[in-house]
Amino acid sequence: MSVEAGVIGVCHGPRCSDYGGRRLAAGLKGRGIACELLPCQSLCTYAPVVRVHGIATLHATTDKIDEQLRCLHR
Repeated sequence: MSVEAGVIGVCHGPRCSDYGGRRLAAGLKGRGIACELLPCQSLCTYAPVVRVHGIATLHATTDKIDEQLRCLHR
């Protein structure tokens, strides 16, 4: 899936990292999806947090991110 730079940002704050943010970013990169590493987004209760076009995805999973990307490309 082709995604322009800056579309996806993965929080790498302590809580998001502990709850899978780094693993999620690595998985996206492994699928050829570029993502930027974001500082703490102050949404720790909802970790991991990913922003797609600036919109926060709470308790992010690859399935949730894929769904958001599909919605963007409709």
